[in-house]
Amino acid sequence: MRLPKRHRALIVAASAGVLLGAVSFAWIVALERRYSAVIGERLSGPRWDISSKLYGEPYALQPGMAFSQERVLAVLRNLDYRVSAGNPSVEGEYALRKNAVDVYPRAFPPLAIQKLKGPVRIVFSRGRILDINYIHDGSRMFSLVIEPQLITEYYPSSREDREVVPLSRMPKNLVNAILAAEDHRFFDHPGFDMLAMVRALFASLFSDTLQGGSTITQQLVKNYFLTPERTLKRKAQEIFMAWCLERRASKQEIMEMYVNEIYLGQRGAISINGFAKAARIYFRRNVSDMSLSECALLAGIIRAPNTYSPYKYPEKAIERRNWVLDRMAEEGYISEDLAAPAKARPLGIEPLSKEVNEAPYFADWIRRTISTSFDLKELQTRNLSIFTTIDPSMQEIAQRALRETLDRLQKTYSKRFGKRRLEGCLVAVDPRTGAIRAMVGGRDYGGSQFNRVTDAHRQPGSAFKPVVFAAAFASDSDPTWTPASLLMDEQTTFMFRGKEWTPANFEGYNGEVNLKRVLTQSLNVPTAKLALETGLDKVVQMARRMGITSKISAYPSISLGGFEVAPIEMAEVFSTIAGGGVRAGLHGIESIRDEAGEVLSRPTIERKRAMSPEVDYLLIELMKAVVDQGTAASIRSLGFGRPAAGKTGTSNDMRDCWFAGFVPQLVAIVWVGFDDNSPVGLTGAQAAVPIWTEFMSKALAGSREEDFFIPDSIAFRAIDPTTGYLATALCNQVDILPFIEGTEPVEFCPRHMF
Repeated sequence: MRLPKRHRALIVAASAGVLLGAVSFAWIVALERRYSAVIGERLSGPRWDISSKLYGEPYALQPGMAFSQERVLAVLRNLDYRVSAGNPSVEGEYALRKNAVDVYPRAFPPLAIQKLKGPVRIVFSRGRILDINYIHDGSRMFSLVIEPQLITEYYPSSREDREVVPLSRMPKNLVNAILAAEDHRFFDHPGFDMLAMVRALFASLFSDTLQGGSTITQQLVKNYFLTPERTLKRKAQEIFMAWCLERRASKQEIMEMYVNEIYLGQRGAISINGFAKAARIYFRRNVSDMSLSECALLAGIIRAPNTYSPYKYPEKAIERRNWVLDRMAEEGYISEDLAAPAKARPLGIEPLSKEVNEAPYFADWIRRTISTSFDLKELQTRNLSIFTTIDPSMQEIAQRALRETLDRLQKTYSKRFGKRRLEGCLVAVDPRTGAIRAMVGGRDYGGSQFNRVTDAHRQPGSAFKPVVFAAAFASDSDPTWTPASLLMDEQTTFMFRGKEWTPANFEGYNGEVNLKRVLTQSLNVPTAKLALETGLDKVVQMARRMGITSKISAYPSISLGGFEVAPIEMAEVFSTIAGGGVRAGLHGIESIRDEAGEVLSRPTIERKRAMSPEVDYLLIELMKAVVDQGTAASIRSLGFGRPAAGKTGTSNDMRDCWFAGFVPQLVAIVWVGFDDNSPVGLTGAQAAVPIWTEFMSKALAGSREEDFFIPDSIAFRAIDPTTGYLATALCNQVDILPFIEGTEPVEFCPRHMF
C-alpha cells in the first residue's frame, strides 16, 4: 500500500533531519577530537616560553664583615625592596634605623635561600656589620643571605616576561577580584556564558563600543591557544575550544593558567604577563603579599591594560579599581566596610623600571660562552637560572668610572682627538678564585656592542714586562737573576736571526741600573736584554703558564709587548701574580640551574701553579714600587693609599694605554685607545691609571685593608743600587730589596767601604 503524499514528505523530512543531525554530530565529534588534541598537546608540554635569567652573586652577610649601612641600603634599593613605614611585615620590605637596617629578605627558590621566620635587624658600627638578629625575639643569626640581583633576562621571541606561580600562592582577594571584574559565573558555566553573551549583545546595540561577553575560559583560549583575530568565525572557534578545554581541565587548572597568562601591560618593549610578574613590577611585592586595593587594581586593568594604565592614566585606573571593589562587595566577596578604605587608598605603584641589563657586555659574553651547551632558544624558553660571579655594585662602579673618565679625557684632549671617539674597557677579577667581578667592554653598549675585554686584540706594551721578569727570576741561569742584578741601559742594537732591532726608552738612558729600577721606571733596553739572556722561549713558556693564549712568537719584540693580546688574557696574567703564582682560571659562571633548582652545569676550575711563591713575591715587591715611586705613582697622588702593585703599559706610537694593577683581593685591568688603532698620544699613566684608581677606590670602600703575603723564604736586605752589594753606612743610596733565601748578596759594597 502506497503511503499518502503527505506522509512521504514527512518521512523524507525526518530522514533528512536525522542525516543532518548525524552529520552535525559527526562534525562536532571531529571538531572536539581535533581541538582536544590541540589542547592536550599544549597542556602536556611546557606551557610557556619563560626567559632564562642571569644573576649576580647572592649577598652573604655575617657579623664582623666589612659591609656598611650605606652599602646594604644600596643593595636593597637595587633589588627593588620597598620602604616600610613601620617594621617590615612582608618579604621585600625594609626600614632605616639609627645604625641599623630592618629588612625582611625574600625567599629565593632557585638557590633554596633560607625561608626566614620574620624580619631581621642588621646592626652596623664603623662600616662593619656588628650583629644580625631576628626582630621578634632578638635571637642572633650567624649569617644572612639576600637574594642575588638580576643582571638581565634572555627574553623569548614573543618578548613576554612572566613569573609562573601556582594558584595556591595567589591571594584570595585577587582571585575574587578577577571573578568580580571578568566572570562571576566562572564556576557555574561550561566554558561559555550564554547569558553574558546575550547581555553583551544587547549592550552593544545601545553603545558606541562593542561590549565583551567572554568568560575567563574564553579569554584564556584566545590568548593561549589562538591568535587575536576579531571575526565571527574566530569567536565561534573560541567558544567551542573553551567548551573543549573545560572538558579536559578543572576550573582550578584553568584559573591557574589564566593568572599566569593574562597580559597586564608593557615595560618598554617587554610585555608583562601574569599577576606574579605584574605584582613585582607595579608594587615590588610578591604576589602573595598584595593588599586588597592592589588586587583590585590589577584585576581592573585586565580588560584594557593601556586604557587603565596607572602610569599613563592614574585617574582612570583609580576609577576602574574602585569599580572592581564595588563589584566585589556586590558579589559578597568583601564587605562595604572593607571596600571603603581600599577605595580611599592611593594607587601605591612603584616607578616603572626599564628592561634590565646591568652588565650588557658580560651578558653577551656569557651567552656566547655557554652556547655549546645551551642554544639561544633554550635560553629564551627554559626558565634557566644562571648564577654568575659578578658583583653588581662593583659592576656599576666600573661602568661609571670608565664612562666618566673617558668623557673627561675626551673633553680635555678634544683638539687632539677631533671627531675620534676614545674607547676603553675594564675587567676586575678575584685572584683567589679567578671569579670575574666586573666586566665593562666599552664606553657605551648602545653605541657599540663590541666587547673590548674579550674580543679586542691590542699590543700590551710595557704591561707585559712582569712576564719577562717572572721568566728571569724562575730560570736556573748562572748567576741567578735577583732584583739587585745590574744591566746596562744604553742604546743597543740587537741581532736576531740576521735582522737588527734597536729598541728605545721612553725618556733617554740611565747607564747601569738594577732590575728594580728597570721595572719601576719601565726601561725598555735592559728589559730586552733580560729577555734575551733569560731565553725568549722561556718567556713564551712563562706567558703561556700565566694565561696568555693569543699567538706569540719568540722574537725580541715580545719583551716589550710587541704582539696582540685581549685584555681578559692580561687579567689572567695579573690574577696569577696577585694569587701567589697560582693560575686559578678566569670564569664568570658559578652554576646553571633549571626551574626546579637542580644544577645543570657548574664550571670545573683547575688551579695550576705558574711559578713558585717566592718568584711571585719578587714580582709583587717590584710592582709595589711601580705604584709607590714609579710610572704609576699618580695613584698615590689621586688618594689611593692601600698596599697595591701594578704595571703601566703604552704600546708603539702611543696607540694603546694600559694599567694592570691589584691589591691582594682584587685585580683590575684597564685599556684605553681608539678602535681604529690610531695613536692616542697618551701614556698608560695618563689615560688608564685614573680609571683604575677611581674604580678601585670605590669598589674597595669599606672593605678590610690587606697587605701581600710574604713567604717565609723571602729575605730583605739593604742594597746599594749602584753596585748590587750589601749597603754600608757610607752608601749614598740604599734600596731594601727582597731575595729568595740563598740568592741574596753576602759581600758589602766595595765602593763605599769603611
